[in-house]
Amino acid sequence: MECIVHFEINRNGQTKQLRGLVDFTKGTAPTTEQFIGMFNGMGYSVVPDPSGTRTFKSASGESLKIQIKKLDIEGRDDREVPDRERDALIRNFLPTNNRPL
Repeated sequence: MECIVHFEINRNGQTKQLRGLVDFTKGTAPTTEQFIGMFNGMGYSVVPDPSGTRTFKSASGESLKIQIKKLDIEGRDDREVPDRERDALIRNFLPTNNRPL
């Protein structure tokens, strides 16, 4: 199975939103080692950061932090944070029932 990994890279004060792809066995979840392999394939030598889940830091000590924000596994959406943009759109477009007549 394939998993699209949405992540954020913070390097030297600059932040970028990127995506990667991880292959894993059906019935399991992607592992930390698979995420590290994906990042190594993209040119980022990282190790897990003990300060947070799905967070990685540079293995060489440079100023680099990677935070996985979302996993898309065959249509299943696994978000770490709520989608505030979507929620604001829904609130603005749905009618409210408490309008005066």
